[in-house]
Amino acid sequence: MTVVGLSNVSNQVPAVMRALINRTYMVMLLAAGLDAAIVDPLDEEQMMVLHAVETHQAATPVMALYLKLYEAVKEAGELEPEAVDMKDTAQLDIWKTVQVLLNKVIYTDSYLRI
Repeated sequence: MTVVGLSNVSNQVPAVMRALINRTYMVMLLAAGLDAAIVDPLDEEQMMVLHAVETHQAATPVMALYLKLYEAVKEAGELEPEAVDMKDTAQLDIWKTVQVLLNKVIYTDSYLRI
């Protein structure tokens, strides 16, 4: 059994960015076989992402992207840029966060603005 304190990955990150990093990392970890996580139950979007992954149902394009990320990681692959609507700011932020979490881009507090 694998359990993670989800917020540890975003420790010392500005508060405005923590939830996005935590949500994105949670999806990646679930796809890799995570059994349980200590999460913020008050983060409503995180709970919606978790529900989308558990039910494999996406009510929005952003939730659909999280499902694509889940499936890509589950198949030992990576999220492809073609799967992301780069004109949608929320999807672009998820894409950038995945790149940071995969260590393809060096983290900086301004990575979402670049």
